[in-house]
Amino acid sequence: MFPSRMRWKFAVGVIAPIVLATVAIVGTPQIAFGARPIPVVISFTANRTSITDTGGKIVLRATLRYASSCEITVIPSLKRLPRTDSCSSDHVIQPVTFPANKAGNSVTYTFAITVKNSTGSIAGTNVVVTEGAAPPPISFTPPPPGSPTTVVFAPEGVFVADNPLIVTVHNNSSSTQVVTGATIAAVGDSADFILIRNNCGYITAHADCSLAIQFQPTGAGERTGAVNIVDSSWGTTGTTAQVRLVGRGVWATATVSNSNIHNNVLSFPTTQVLLTQSPLQSVTLTNVGSVPLYISPNSPPASPPPGIALTGGETTDFTANLDSCANQINPGAPLIVSVGQSCTFEVSFEPSATGIRTSNVVVVDNTLDTQTQLGLEGLGVPKAA
Repeated sequence: MFPSRMRWKFAVGVIAPIVLATVAIVGTPQIAFGARPIPVVISFTANRTSITDTGGKIVLRATLRYASSCEITVIPSLKRLPRTDSCSSDHVIQPVTFPANKAGNSVTYTFAITVKNSTGSIAGTNVVVTEGAAPPPISFTPPPPGSPTTVVFAPEGVFVADNPLIVTVHNNSSSTQVVTGATIAAVGDSADFILIRNNCGYITAHADCSLAIQFQPTGAGERTGAVNIVDSSWGTTGTTAQVRLVGRGVWATATVSNSNIHNNVLSFPTTQVLLTQSPLQSVTLTNVGSVPLYISPNSPPASPPPGIALTGGETTDFTANLDSCANQINPGAPLIVSVGQSCTFEVSFEPSATGIRTSNVVVVDNTLDTQTQLGLEGLGVPKAA
C-alpha cells in the first residue's frame, strides 16, 4: 500500500476558486450545482517537530474534505515512508519512523501532503521536523565540575602536583575507534599539565578507555591547557578531539615562630664570642594557608633553587639548615607541608667581628615571591683577655 519510492510535490499555494455558478457553499470552494467540490486540506500537523539524533517516531495527522486520494512526501527522503493512495477518509493518521542520524549535524525533513479528486488537487501546508546532530564517535566524561569537553582542577599550590584526574573516553559508535595518540597541546600554560597515563588505543564498540592528567601550576591565577586525542579512524584521518584543561594556582602562606622572634627578626639572646658558634636556634615554619606548602630541596637539581639560603649583611656569620623542613626520605625531592602542619629549620651565629651582626635567612618555597624570609641579628664580643 505504501511504495518505498519517495516523491516530492511542491505546494501550489492557494488554488483559485472555480466559479461555475453564482451559488457558493460556505466553507468550501465554489462549485456549480451537480459538480464535485475541489478537495480541501483543513489541517496537516505532527505530534512533535523535533527528535533526538538517536532517531524516533512521529505521527502525522491530516484533516481533509472531499479527497479521493492523497500522497505524503518528504525531502530528504526516508526509506519505507508509508504513504496512502486512498484518503477518502476525513482524517489521516500516519506514523513515521526516523533512523539514527549519522550525518554529524542536524537534519531538517519537510513533509508535504497533496490531495486529489476528479475535480482537482490541492497541497497542504508543509510540516517541518528536525532531527538533532549525530553524537560524535567519541565523547569524554571529566569529573565534576567539568563539562563534557573541559576538565576543571581544584585550586592547587604553586609548584605542587595534585592527585591526577581521570578522563574517560567513550566510543559511542558500533565500530572500533582507533586513538593514535594523546598529548598535552602546546597552548596556554602547557607546562602546568602532565599526562601521566594513557591507555587509549583501540576502543571497541561502546567501550571506554582513560587518560590520567595531573595539574602542577608554575604560577598563580588561572592556568589553562588542553589535551589532544588524535585518531586514525573516525572522520578524516588525523582528526583531533580536544579536551580543555583549567586550573588555578594559589600562593601558599607560611608563618615563622620562635620565642626570640620580634617584628620578623630572630635575635640571638646572648652575646657571642668571636669565632665561636652559638647554640642552634630552631624556628618553626607553619603552613597557615589554603594549599600545600612546597619547600625546595637543598640537593640539585632543584627548581626553584636550593631551599634555604642567607642573604645580605654578614652572611658568613650565620649558618642555616632545613632540618625537618627537608625531605628526609628523598633529599633530592621537595618537602610538601600540608595545610595546618609545620616543620623546623635551624640557624646558628658565629661572629667574625665585634658589634651587631645581621643577615637574612630565606626558605625557598611557594609563598608569594617564592620565599619566606626572616631577619637575623646577633652581638659579637671579643674573647676575654
